[in-house]
Amino acid sequence: MRRVLTFACLSLILLSTLPASAFSAYPISTVILDAGHGGYDPGAVSDTLLEKELTLDLAFLVGDEIEKRSNLDVMYTRIDDSFVSLEDRLALANSVFPGMQQRALVVSLHFNASVSEDASGFEVLVKQEARQVPVIVEDAPDWRISYFTTARLQAFQQELNLENLELARSLSDSFGESFPSSRDRGVKEQDIYILGGSIWPAALFEGGFLTNREECLSLSEPGWMEKAAEAIAEGILAYADE
Repeated sequence: MRRVLTFACLSLILLSTLPASAFSAYPISTVILDAGHGGYDPGAVSDTLLEKELTLDLAFLVGDEIEKRSNLDVMYTRIDDSFVSLEDRLALANSVFPGMQQRALVVSLHFNASVSEDASGFEVLVKQEARQVPVIVEDAPDWRISYFTTARLQAFQQELNLENLELARSLSDSFGESFPSSRDRGVKEQDIYILGGSIWPAALFEGGFLTNREECLSLSEPGWMEKAAEAIAEGILAYADE
């Protein structure tokens, strides 16, 4: 069953807290898939394709693949053609409680566009290293305060940066192996709202350019989306198993 995230308030009695420098050792229990755009925001557009439709289809395929191959919980920031603001996407992702001594991760799915028709390839984005994620905020749920209270927050920020890169590289490597003819544009830091504020390891995957005729044709081919979903799921699972 597909679960969309909600703002449900958690009333929890937490029996343990996060030791300093232990965050990266905690196993992944939950995958949060963020299908870019939606509703009145179509994202990138070609003659025949809309980014908002591609990302939602891809999110469901990735989620199904993960559930088929693992015991990880899969959640979605949207499950239909509705508009979800950037603020709500981040708030929803940060509201997920994966369990004490467990972690979630976030993968935001997108397709690219450029003023140049020659631009092509896939890339993975992570937050800017210098940007500090606001962990303890005024309206933070009870579980988050307990989860992070005993952590040295500076050490957590450094660990989170490393985990973001590990997740991004795992996605990039897996997709590159499945699509060796596609240009690998690399892993890049970028000021993206959901990446810059996520308390969980997070990466944004750009699957190709809708402004590139050849890549649009590839995206429309039977089986391309399923193959892409398998590659992305493999990257997520490889990271989660490390």
